[in-house]
Amino acid sequence: MENRANLLTAEVRALVGKKMPPKKSTTVTAQDIRKYCEATGDMNPLYVDESYARKGPNGGIVAPP
Repeated sequence: MENRANLLTAEVRALVGKKMPPKKSTTVTAQDIRKYCEATGDMNPLYVDESYARKGPNGGIVAPP
C-alpha cells in the first residue's frame, strides 16, 4: 500500500491542525444538479425529474451525495 502522506503537499501539511474560517455557502439550482448528474452519469430521477422527485421522501429534487 502506498504512503498517502506523500500525496500531500508541504503547503497542505502545514494546514493540518489549524483553525480555518468557515466557507461561504453557495446556492445550488436544479439546473446545477442536472449538469452535475449528466457529467457523472448519475441520472437518478430523484435528482433530475421534478415530478418524480415531488413524490419522493424530500418532496422535490435533491442534490446527490
